[in-house]
Formats: sequence, C-alpha cells, structure tokens
Amino acid sequence: MCHAVRRVQLDPDPRSDSLFYSPYSGRNSRVIIRRPFEHISITGAYGHPELATADKGEALFRVAVSEVVACVREVATWQAVGPS
Repeated sequence: MCHAVRRVQLDPDPRSDSLFYSPYSGRNSRVIIRRPFEHISITGAYGHPELATADKGEALFRVAVSEVVACVREVATWQAVGPS
C-alpha cells in the first residue's frame, strides 16, 4: 500500500532499532523516507560517473525505452474495473 502524505521535515536517520525503518538498503524497510536528491549527492552525481561512456549511456537509454514501451503496451491490455 502506498500513501502520499503532506511533506514534513523528518530526521533522515531515525532510531536504528525501529521496527519500521532501516537506513540500510540491505534490510527491508516497511517505511521509505524519500530524501531530496541534493541531500544524497552534493555534486549531482551518483555512483561512479567517471566510468560512464557515450556507448554505455546509449545502451542504457535503449534498454530503458524498450522497458517503458513494453510496460505501456501491457498496461494498455488490462481490463478496466469498476468500483468494488
């Protein structure tokens, strides 16, 4: 279940013994706290951009476009449902 709630400022690293939230990606969280990108990367880069090449970027773009197209085509075949 996903709920959108009003934006509030939260401590980015709540208690480590929380039953609902883990700041570590290796452990599943029941709550996800989305951080503004500028809190994750001061430079705007994520990972190792020095390893990027035009060929890698083009390959990634082709795969992304292919997957989005496949998703849209599948969703277009779904049957509409009425209120339950």
